[in-house]
Amino acid sequence: KDQLLNCVSFSLHKKLFHEDFKQQLSAISTLTQCISNPQYLEPTVGCCDLLLRWVTLKFFDTNTTVNIKCLELLHVLFQTLTSVEYRMNDYEAGAFLPYLVIKVGDPKDPVRKEVR
Repeated sequence: KDQLLNCVSFSLHKKLFHEDFKQQLSAISTLTQCISNPQYLEPTVGCCDLLLRWVTLKFFDTNTTVNIKCLELLHVLFQTLTSVEYRMNDYEAGAFLPYLVIKVGDPKDPVRKEVR
């Protein structure tokens, strides 16, 4: 949690870990906009592992809307990383991919569709 403070503003950090899912959705929207903005390409790549870990934590959230928005954020993140030919290291992949695979079997149909 504290490591992410090096990548995002205090106010965004507060929203990312807020108990109110509406605050979390607002933070996810802000992150998605930043990730898709070429101006933030270097910080996005530099904080990729922390963003993936945060999304992994959100996978355990029971709120379907938060899960879907996180998956949409991942789509934008991976498009951005692909555009610079970024390759995940073993640490990033190992900390994230198993949990993404688990989401393929999520009982909620909208989440499963978004994973695919």
